[in-house]
This record gives sequence, C-alpha cells and structure tokens, in this order.
Amino acid sequence: MLTISSTLPPEASVYRALASRYDRGTLSHAVLLIGEDGLGGPETALALAEAKTGLIVRNDIATWEPTWNKKDESTWMWARAGRIYYVRPAPTGILIDQIARLQEALTAQAEGERWVIIRGADALRKEAANRLLKTLEEPAPRLFFLLTAGAKEGVLPTILSRVTQYALQPRTRDEFAALAKDGFFATVSANEDALYDISGGNPGLALSLAGKGTELMQAAREFWLRLTDSPTCYAEGVQEAAKWERDYAVLLLRWLTVIVRDILWYRVGGDSRHIRCRFLVQDLPRLATLWSEDALLEAEEILREALHAHRLHLSVKLITDMVLLRLTALPKGEVNANGGRRPL
Repeated sequence: MLTISSTLPPEASVYRALASRYDRGTLSHAVLLIGEDGLGGPETALALAEAKTGLIVRNDIATWEPTWNKKDESTWMWARAGRIYYVRPAPTGILIDQIARLQEALTAQAEGERWVIIRGADALRKEAANRLLKTLEEPAPRLFFLLTAGAKEGVLPTILSRVTQYALQPRTRDEFAALAKDGFFATVSANEDALYDISGGNPGLALSLAGKGTELMQAAREFWLRLTDSPTCYAEGVQEAAKWERDYAVLLLRWLTVIVRDILWYRVGGDSRHIRCRFLVQDLPRLATLWSEDALLEAEEILREALHAHRLHLSVKLITDMVLLRLTALPKGEVNANGGRRPL
C-alpha cells in the first residue's frame, strides 16, 4: 500500500461531485471511491473532510499511517477533535478490533458532523466488514463514511449495496505537467512525461516507482531475463522472494507490468522510442522474438491478478509462488514465421 500523500491534490471530478452533493444536502451517508493506490482515493476523501470541518489533518495522518502495533490501540485508528476518523489496514487487513474501536469512538462523540475515512475497504476482514455493516445499515445523522478500495470486486456485496460508488480516473498528461510545476515530483529526477508513461497516469504510483531509482527497475529487468533464460527460474525466484516485504513485492510487480507492456509494444511496432524501462532497450530485439503476443497478454493478466491479491492482503509468499509458477509455465522460445515456436 502506497503511503498517503500530504501534497497530492484530490481527484478533481470526483471531488467536485462529492462537494456539490454535500452542498445540496444530497451526499450519501456512505461513499466508496474506487481506484488503485496512487490515484488519490484517501487524499480525495480527506480533502473533502478537511474542507467541510476546517481541520487540516493530512500531514499528521501521513506521519501516523505507517505505524502499526497490535498492542497499541493508538495505532489502530486516527481521530481528530471528534470530527474526522481514519482507519487503514493492519498488515493482515482491517481487523474487527479496529472497527470496534471506531464504533466506540463514534458512540462517545455522537453529536455534530463527523467524517469517517476507511482506506482499503477491499482489505476488510469478513468479521470486520460484518460489524461495519451494522453501522452503515443504521446511519446516524450527519455521519459520513468515505471508503476507498482498489477494486470493488474485493468488497463484500453487502457493503457495496450500502454505498454510492465513484470511480477515480487516471490523470491526464496536462494534469501531470501541472503536478510537476507545483513540485509534486520534485524528489525524483524523471520528467513528467516519463513519469506519466511508467504509471499510466497514476501520480502516486509514478512517485513510488521513480523514487526507488534504478535499483528496482534493474531488479525487474533481471527477473524477466531470468524468467526468459534460466531453466531454474522458479527455484531461484523462490529463494530471492523469501526476502521480499509486501511494499517491495508490489512495486516489483508494477515494474514487471511495465516490462511486459514494453516488450509487447516493441514486438508489435518495433519502436523503442516510447519504452518506459530504459534498462530494457538493449534486450528488446531478442525478447520480442521469444515472447508471443498471447504469452505477454497472459503474463500481464497474471501480474494484474497478483496485484489484486496484494490489495486483499493475501500472503506475500503465496502470491509470489503463484506468480512464479504461472509465469514459468508460459511458453517461451523463438517464434517462427508461421506462428510456431522453437524452444530455447
């Protein structure tokens, strides 16, 4: 999960829609913002809560969010002045104890307008989701729930039925340029066009991918070359992956997705000018002959499913094993003129 940004502006179209409904008195008591990490779901929710309460909280939450201690209840939930409440997943998802503590806090401060932001509704453990459902089914006056999720498929249908859904959109190139002008990407050296290309218009993701510098990009390249060339790729991958933590594994999967798309782009068009993983340029002519369009598209789907599994807080080892098994099973070898394949 990417760290919340204290400087990323809210997603403009969704923010305007929410603010307009609030001003007209028609804002649903429970809203779900759907979009992958980095598009600004928590930032949009917090920006609305800040605007309507007059409290400024994002800097404090950005500092608090990485903390977690099962024995320290102050790390389970963040609250300010009985007006804004913020819950994010524990390492294994959002726990029933977190929702119970939230409900206790809301009961203790039952007056006035209150805003609850729950980051990662698709990471709610089943028992936690069922407990939250009771609160959503019987909304208190002037209590607004703003939930975020990477994909609605991971949210329980009973929760989905109680919320109004809004889809977060990737930023445009012009919006990326505006973010760069305002200094959002000041900590990385890449220009906004390159950042846009590697992230598909996701500013938070662009910052994380570029912020890891060349190390992660090179690691992803080496992984793909090993996958292509080494008959012992699975065993080597399992040994290496034993050291991975979730954040590293997710960013590596993102870079692998970029690599797959780069190979596919080069295979179809033979043009390396728009390649996003620059370390891969020298390898592209060979890789494009060894990976068919069908295999690359299947690889992209495998990586997409793995990223979704991480959003659900499944075991890092389990996800990595699944990725390695399925990727190593894909056909590789020189593609001939008839579409057949000569094994390596």
